[in-house]
Amino acid sequence: MENVENIDGYTLGGYHPVAIGDVLGEGRYRILNKLGHGGASTAWLARDLHAPQDLSAVEGLVTLKIMFARLSSIPLTEPPDLYISHKIHTFASSIRHTSKESIHTVRNHFFEESPNGRHLCLVSEFAGPSLRSLFDWFNSGMHWQKFGNRPPHPRRMRGDLCRKFAKQLANAVELTHSAGFIHADLTPSNILLKISKKVLSAHSVDQIFGVPVTEELELCEGRVPSPSAPKEVVAPMHVHHFCFPSPPLIKDEILLIDFGVSLDSDHPLPPDYYPPTPIPYASPENLLESTTGSASDVWSLGCIIFEMRTTRPLFDTFFHTRDAIFQEIVFTLGKLPNPWWTTWKSGSYEEEGWFDEISDPTKMVTIRQKLLQVGTNDDHDADDRGSMAAKPGTRIDEEEIDLLEDLLLKMLKIHPEERITMREVVRHPWFDY
Repeated sequence: MENVENIDGYTLGGYHPVAIGDVLGEGRYRILNKLGHGGASTAWLARDLHAPQDLSAVEGLVTLKIMFARLSSIPLTEPPDLYISHKIHTFASSIRHTSKESIHTVRNHFFEESPNGRHLCLVSEFAGPSLRSLFDWFNSGMHWQKFGNRPPHPRRMRGDLCRKFAKQLANAVELTHSAGFIHADLTPSNILLKISKKVLSAHSVDQIFGVPVTEELELCEGRVPSPSAPKEVVAPMHVHHFCFPSPPLIKDEILLIDFGVSLDSDHPLPPDYYPPTPIPYASPENLLESTTGSASDVWSLGCIIFEMRTTRPLFDTFFHTRDAIFQEIVFTLGKLPNPWWTTWKSGSYEEEGWFDEISDPTKMVTIRQKLLQVGTNDDHDADDRGSMAAKPGTRIDEEEIDLLEDLLLKMLKIHPEERITMREVVRHPWFDY
């Protein structure tokens, strides 16, 4: 089964072996379906059985995030999800910042025992799929074999919708920084799309999402069933369920989530700090110096904005290694300035000639060139992707390219001190083009 967590994580200190229909939180939350998973958690659609009777059935739906047991011993006074998001909301209320609705908050938390240990469980509003899921869906359903050695461009989000989402996200990151925090893990996986409770209330959960898709766990020969693992694995709800009711279940609003590795910008980094940002969104200082800061969030956001507008990663590599990503950075932005060029070379396994070859400026494909390619090689017979998708063949006009290139080049300066701040980002005219 695809898109499920690594089953090896069901061990002492690991995942909670959850099953559909389980009731957690001392009889309060019934598991209805699977939303997804991370490297150290699973996320479930659940019903709050203690919700007030006068609320609609939709209001009783929640997201339940269940953490690895070994990560659940962190004191709740430290800054994981529930602490930082509440601090940001409190700050936003004090200055009447409207973007607090784009910041994820934890409504409740409790601990649950399993054969694998004691798990922290975080309860929050039920939200839709992540941008990562949406991008992956846009990338599927095309007839690749027709295009030979030049594969088609993926389907893309409508331009107006992209700019709307990007503006909300930029304002949410700016609010995070103004409140004194660094998100430190900005990726498409940590940006959710909100759902319309009005649309959902017109249908039952099973009508829209269907029954959960499960598959019995198969054991290797000689192994016996263990209470540490679930009896069956559950597939996450597919993004198309959110996009194809008419009107769509997804609202034109985003939610920034996962403040579990966020940092207080006034405090020094721990001596053993290592940036958790996935390599395609990691800044040069993340990769070369194992450090981070507000400017690192700006870099990550620039990468995400490009991907939102094109559905392709800005630094697109098959292998997510440091050398591969830096090669793409050089191809896109030019040779790294010293001392980082020397630092990279000294820590690489590549030969000297390889560095001479990739630093050849004639091999560059700039941000502008990449934006000009959008819509030039679309699959006009690709499967329908609903009202959120741009029509095949839709190009980005040159006036928008001028603005977007200007924004991204300012966000993606190699040296962090040269990047624009989030306060400058949110004022850029591209968002209101």
